[in-house]
Amino acid sequence: MTFAEDLKQLALSMDGIYEGQLTRISRIVQTYTQKTLNIQTTKVFVSTLVDGKIALERRNLGSLNAEITESVRDSQSDYRGQVFMAYDREKPLWIVSKEGQRNLRDVDNYSDLWSGVRNIPKFRPRKGSFEAAENPIKTSISIPLKKRRDGRVFGIINFRTSDYIEATQEAMNELSLLADTMSFLLGLYEARKISGYHSDMAIEVIENRLNDSMPRLTKPMVFVASSKRADQEVVSCILLNLEKFSSQIEYVHWERIEAPGNIISQLLDVIGRSRYGICYFSEKNENDQFFDNSNVIFEAGMFHGRIGIDSSTFSPWIAIREEKSPEIFFDIAQERILLVNRNQNGSLRKRAFETALNRRIEAMINQQEI
Repeated sequence: MTFAEDLKQLALSMDGIYEGQLTRISRIVQTYTQKTLNIQTTKVFVSTLVDGKIALERRNLGSLNAEITESVRDSQSDYRGQVFMAYDREKPLWIVSKEGQRNLRDVDNYSDLWSGVRNIPKFRPRKGSFEAAENPIKTSISIPLKKRRDGRVFGIINFRTSDYIEATQEAMNELSLLADTMSFLLGLYEARKISGYHSDMAIEVIENRLNDSMPRLTKPMVFVASSKRADQEVVSCILLNLEKFSSQIEYVHWERIEAPGNIISQLLDVIGRSRYGICYFSEKNENDQFFDNSNVIFEAGMFHGRIGIDSSTFSPWIAIREEKSPEIFFDIAQERILLVNRNQNGSLRKRAFETALNRRIEAMINQQEI
């Protein structure tokens, strides 16, 4: 097997590549081509868009940072150089002077010894580059880089040497295989980079969740909301019945919290740490009629929003209202509200209420439908 075939086998055995590995392999390719063809410079040109026009980013083979980006054609629609022609024509070019073994920058007529392309543009080394100094370049070889999946050309790899080299089939085969291998490795690197970016985003999302209040991992917390003017017999029933499940849950009654500080922040913290909720909306007005307390509605809305409840799934909270109440305007109409039934004299039907409440609490903490 040739060196390029060995390198290709190595690439095919890899399922991903990091920047350091790509740089290392690039150095291996540069050393190999220097030893076998006296290649002095190797550049990679990768396609991109600039102001809606197709352009190429020039990079060193072992670097992923663009040195310069130029559109494929200039303002007169002429190719900016020989590499740009190779990209646009999607053909490998092996360019030497037609005027003998001369420096490419000193002549106007060129031969393509690989694809036979004609009307080759002027070789114009960039100011300050290796070729623009006293170093002559007599052979420039440009090979398209292609996507492995669909064969689409996404760039060019360019080899340059001060030697005048005639094209041989062996050299063309070996350089083609090197270009194919570098295309594959660049694709692996881009896929790894995208995957890594998405992984970083996913980690950041999880990390940001640490800023939120977290449900306890010991006994689940039940958030209980009611008005200070609510029927205390109903409130007592709720709290006493929760005590029956003390081996499974703990509860916090919001109206009994009197800690100093920002109420909204405290409320968000308590709700954030609670897995379940019970909200008793009702209280009496001055006419001895039941209505829904606005604070409890607000608290229920915050809990409702945090859990993102779907009416088709198990409900982790219980809404309680007096049966003789006006139509509720809060968006829980789809919820199965536990109604407080009373006798004709207005007294609480305690046994019936406790039985229904216990069934709801048990279903809630055991995550069952009722």
